[in-house]
Amino acid sequence: MIRFVKTAEDLTWLLDHTQAFPGGQITDLSVHKQRIFDDASGREIPAGTIITMVIRYDITLRGGEGLSSISRIANLVMRGVTDFSIFEQEGADFSEIGRLHAETSAGRLRFWFDPHGELYVICEEAALEEVSRPGAPA
Repeated sequence: MIRFVKTAEDLTWLLDHTQAFPGGQITDLSVHKQRIFDDASGREIPAGTIITMVIRYDITLRGGEGLSSISRIANLVMRGVTDFSIFEQEGADFSEIGRLHAETSAGRLRFWFDPHGELYVICEEAALEEVSRPGAPA
């Protein structure tokens, strides 16, 4: 499943669907800076930044037969990144997500992934792709 996130309604869906990644763990993070060559100036110019995160998290669902747990692995791709911070001091670990905080403002999405604000991204759009595995959490 791939779902694009561009509006406040999409963001609400993301937070509801993932339950804001409770207790999630960022297992992979990559920053891709794109550049293009400008023939007129003879230089490479920035053409955008893409940040990709792989997040493993567990959610609990209530159903007719009680509670069930689902382990999910999400690939969150954020495009059109205009500002981000990836700050990890010695001894600190930003890879644990207590609860994702997100908002939309002036056509941009803002994500805070850790409780201390050391990992945040401001972007134009995001895409969520994930797989689920019913059963006991890992």
